Amino acid sequence: MRIIAEVLIVLGGYAWAFSSSDPLGWLVALAVALSPLQIGLIVYYYNGLFLSDFFLLGALVLYAMSPGERLRWNPGKLGILFGVFLSWLLLSSLAARWPSSRSVALSEWTRFARAYVMFVVVYSASLEPARFRRILWALVAGVFWEGLVAFVQWRRGYAGLAFLGEQKIRWRATGLFSHPTMLGEYLAMLAPLTMRLLVTHPFKVAWKRVVLTLGFLLVLGGLFGSYARGGWFGTALGATIAFGLPLLKMRAKLIARYKGPLIALVIIAAVGLVRYGPILQKQFTDPARKRSASVRKPLNLVAMEMLKDRAVLGVGLGNYRWNSWNYIPRVYARAVAMGFDSWDELSQIVHNSFLLLAAEGGALALLAFWVMLGRLLIDALMLGWRSSGVIQNVGLGALGGLCAFSVVMLASPNMFQEPFLMSLWALAGLCQAARVYHQRLVARSAGRQHVITPSPARPAGTQHGLPGADHGSLSPRLDNRR
Repeated sequence: MRIIAEVLIVLGGYAWAFSSSDPLGWLVALAVALSPLQIGLIVYYYNGLFLSDFFLLGALVLYAMSPGERLRWNPGKLGILFGVFLSWLLLSSLAARWPSSRSVALSEWTRFARAYVMFVVVYSASLEPARFRRILWALVAGVFWEGLVAFVQWRRGYAGLAFLGEQKIRWRATGLFSHPTMLGEYLAMLAPLTMRLLVTHPFKVAWKRVVLTLGFLLVLGGLFGSYARGGWFGTALGATIAFGLPLLKMRAKLIARYKGPLIALVIIAAVGLVRYGPILQKQFTDPARKRSASVRKPLNLVAMEMLKDRAVLGVGLGNYRWNSWNYIPRVYARAVAMGFDSWDELSQIVHNSFLLLAAEGGALALLAFWVMLGRLLIDALMLGWRSSGVIQNVGLGALGGLCAFSVVMLASPNMFQEPFLMSLWALAGLCQAARVYHQRLVARSAGRQHVITPSPARPAGTQHGLPGADHGSLSPRLDNRR
């Protein structure tokens, strides 16, 4: 059943794309929209070609075959940083101790390579305003379908979507992820952007905002039903950053715009606390839940010992679990003092994505990743503070989502799972494209038009439904009403 569903999704997606006037743009949008799904042609160690990869490959082929399309393999400083990061991870993978662990490490490395391809393709395609909007809403679409499936699971139980990767977990909503915490982390990353669009985007007709807002309330119900404490905290933190930063300018117009949604959110939160307060409290006081949080401390100790032993190149991507047993004796006495004496429990993957990257790829891999993340955060902050309209929404949404995701990943090993890597770097590609638009607008306002030679295959002045825009200018209506 799953194979049939996958074939139908791929064929249907390609049929839809090539029946449109912009097949390339639609293929990229479909790759982004399907990036949360963990199904596809899995061939080795939980890896292979995932569903979104089929559309990403199609986009690469069209870029290669279309003289008028340009794929920007090196999108500025962030692209250079990503290249350094990939190169170091490749060296670390080749240096793994045994041939079997080396093959696993190289397989895991391809996940990061695919994330870079997603970043480059999204960035290149998003430099056309019509595609930018389409890809932006494709990214948001994942939030809605994952959240709505989770809502059904919370209220009704199993939704019957095993052919899309749904797991049967009795008391927690997972969406289409393999674990409830992954759902919470995914929503924490992208919910701030979604909320920014729902509140501030200039919809052409009011009913679209109403329908999407009601749908998002169900998404929040699905998030609650995951009982993912990190997801709860991360979503709240990301939303606070995404909406709080503009208020630092103390603009009366902004405060008036936020007043209605804020009041509605307070009312919904109050009703939710009255109705589900005991359940909420149990997630923080139940002994089993408290133990699952406490085990992270001894796991961090094991990871630190591994990092001390293999500080430069690490043990190889995907090899943590195979090496953790060797380091348990060094921390066992301290772990027992914390109440953990099970070797099986102590050998599991460390629940801290940054420590996991350092242990598997070496300290320099972690440093390179932090530099990339810092660069992304600075770009998002700049867009959120200096720009307006949809560019500001992307900046603030990315800033809130990246901050929330980074904090949540301090207690989770999932940052480098396929859905997160692909969605994270799709968001990064949009953010970098928004940065280009912002620079063009600044140049235009200063009277210095930034000109890039238009594509020879497309006359200047026509660009996928945006008359009057060429490759060297941003349409004044990038944030066109939908």
